[in-house]
Amino acid sequence: MIILSNSVKQEVIQFLVVCFSLFGLSYLAGYPFIGLSIGLAVYLIRTLYHLSLIRNWLDKPTEEPPEARGVWGEIYDGIYHLRRREKEETFRLKATIDYLHDSFSSLPDGVVMLNKRGHIEWSNKSTEKLLGLQYPNDQNQVLVNLIRDPLFTTYLGKEEFGEHLQITSPVSDYLTLQIRITFFGKRDK
Repeated sequence: MIILSNSVKQEVIQFLVVCFSLFGLSYLAGYPFIGLSIGLAVYLIRTLYHLSLIRNWLDKPTEEPPEARGVWGEIYDGIYHLRRREKEETFRLKATIDYLHDSFSSLPDGVVMLNKRGHIEWSNKSTEKLLGLQYPNDQNQVLVNLIRDPLFTTYLGKEEFGEHLQITSPVSDYLTLQIRITFFGKRDK
């Protein structure tokens, strides 16, 4: 069962009053459906006007919503509050991501975040010294195209990473690296 808000009820009542009033007046003049047609046309034009206002406002996210009463005012206010909450949530999530990146950046160990396809999404500064990666230049690159070690390629292709892998650093033959992979999120590594 659909429960109508007071503003929707008022909108329906206004629509019916206008249509029936125009129908009644045109009925007395001998053309009953002309008044009803005019009432429907006026309502359609008003609806298209508000849809145009919404469309234009959505293209300008920093502006305040258009002023309106009744159901259209509630629609504008509802969209405005949704957008404001989304903006606040985006800001909060970005702050969290920045905090985590800062935390990972300060680690002496190299940290590389890969998506499901093995493309680099992020890496910390230590990976430059240890693996020769250069973030953000290497962002979206396939990691195995940059670290060309057959043992590493095989290890990365596995689905279980219970044990670590030791390889020689691609930057220095005198440096041995211990690689450990874990999943997070939606099977990102």
